[in-house]
Parts: sequence; structure tokens; C-alpha cells
Amino acid sequence: MSEQVNNTSDGKLFELGVKLRRELSKRFTVGLRKCEKIFIPVLDRIGSHWYLLVVLMGDKKVELWDSLPAAKYNASRYQLAERIFAKFNIVRTDKASRQLNGCDCGIFVMNWLEDIKCTSHGSNKFQHASERVRVTLSLLNNPKNTRLKEVRESARRVVDEELDMLAQH
Repeated sequence: MSEQVNNTSDGKLFELGVKLRRELSKRFTVGLRKCEKIFIPVLDRIGSHWYLLVVLMGDKKVELWDSLPAAKYNASRYQLAERIFAKFNIVRTDKASRQLNGCDCGIFVMNWLEDIKCTSHGSNKFQHASERVRVTLSLLNNPKNTRLKEVRESARRVVDEELDMLAQH
């Protein structure tokens, strides 16, 4: 059967695809071996909760960072990590600070990603509203933000409209 495939133009295309895959795999996986940590933000299957997998290459360990662990979902999050990293030890870290509401998981993950050492941001330091503003401003003012001018103009229009409405009352 493989000879039959190799004799066709599809077979040559298939061989080329296999060679390309091998080459790309070599090129990109070599770099992964040099990494100490790999950070993988994960959006759960429901699409409503972010958590973080921190792969510690040297220890062959994956830490699961979850700011809102729930018995109902813990097993599926753990099993996902096990399926992806079958040869690694999967542990739920106790360093992950807990969120106080149901909507700040993304902010927690972004904070952990900013902290390359992945040490916990203690709950006494974490202020939800100010943290949201800080993250928003850092994204807005990022030099790669090509829409900054447009966003500023839109914000000015909103402020002007609000001031006009206040002046009318």
C-alpha cells in the first residue's frame, strides 16, 4: 500500500509533508529542551475560566495554577494536563492566590505571567479594580498597539458626551 501511495503525485506530496513536519519538529522542539519554564494559559472547556499551567522542564513537573479551584472542575483540569504532559508529574500548586469573585481569573493569570518566578501575589496586595485598570493601561499604552489613537479619540468623544449631558441637567 505504501508503495502505491509513493508512486502517485499524492504520494510525493505526502512524503514532502512528512519531511517538512520532521524538519519543523526538529527546529522547534530543540529550543523547548533549553527552556526552564513554559507558561500555558488555559481557557476551560466551558469558556468561562482561565487557569495557568507552568511546565518545569528540568523537574518534569507541571504546576496547575488556579485562582478559583472548584471540586466540580478540578478533575477535568487535572486530567487535561495529564493528557498533554503524560510523562510529567502534575501538581496543583498551593502558591496560587485565590480570587474573591467569579470574574477575575484572567487578571490573576496575567499577573502570574508577568511574574516570571511565578510566586503568588498575596491577596492583601491584589486590588481587583486597580489591577484591571493597570492591565488595561499597560495594554493600551503598549508600543505595538496600532489603535491607540483611535481609542483615545473614542474616549474623548465619550467624555465630551458625558460632560454635555451633565451640563444640560
